[in-house]
Amino acid sequence: MSIPQPLAWQAGEGQRLSFANISLDMKADSAATNGRCSAFEYTAPAAFSGPPPHYHRSTEEIFYVLEGSLLFQLGPRQFEARAGAFVYVPAGSVHTFSNPAPVPARVLVVNTPGGFEGYFSEVARLMATETAWPPSDRAGLLALMAKYDTFPAERQPA
Repeated sequence: MSIPQPLAWQAGEGQRLSFANISLDMKADSAATNGRCSAFEYTAPAAFSGPPPHYHRSTEEIFYVLEGSLLFQLGPRQFEARAGAFVYVPAGSVHTFSNPAPVPARVLVVNTPGGFEGYFSEVARLMATETAWPPSDRAGLLALMAKYDTFPAERQPA
């Protein structure tokens, strides 16, 4: 392992990924942090239904709402997270979020350990040949999710 180098990005800088009206600006990927974490700015479009309820076996997530608001579900709890809100999702916690508002919402997302950012890169490639979300290949999407430690809530072990 090499020693991570400091990173500094201005607003709007970083590798941009876009798919299904979502945009991500990668700020730090696992390659830059020796696998310790990844961080990206996520823009959820207006009236965004969000991902289905899911969990991660080993990935932990931190959300910090920068602009707008998101509706979070964390286990049985549902709440609005407005600009300035902080949400920590430990591994194994069923969660999802949406943006029912008529304006986009921006959120800083940090994942630990790193590696989850690869999911978004692969989804962006997958969606390049699709016309709507979710993609037509549901089995392929579920396999991609599992590859990146993401599992549908209905498959959570007891």
